[in-house]
Amino acid sequence: MWDQIKARHSNWQNEVMVMLTVTHETPYGLYTVKSGDTLSKLAKDIYGDMKLYPKIFEANKDQLKDPDKIKVGQVLKLPPKSIANA
Repeated sequence: MWDQIKARHSNWQNEVMVMLTVTHETPYGLYTVKSGDTLSKLAKDIYGDMKLYPKIFEANKDQLKDPDKIKVGQVLKLPPKSIANA
């Protein structure tokens, strides 16, 4: 690969080439919805601020269409506190 890059950029004489690979994995927690749960209640219990419920909603858009409609037994992904508070 480096030979191909050098061949295309022959004017690069004393340059240092670095190849970076960046992976971004965020460890999400899982929570099984119980009777009486709401996203704002979960946000308050987990993050200490009920106003952070949209972070839980965003993390679960693949299964939630409305933040006010969660079902008992549903397994939700919970973003880490570092992401929720960002």
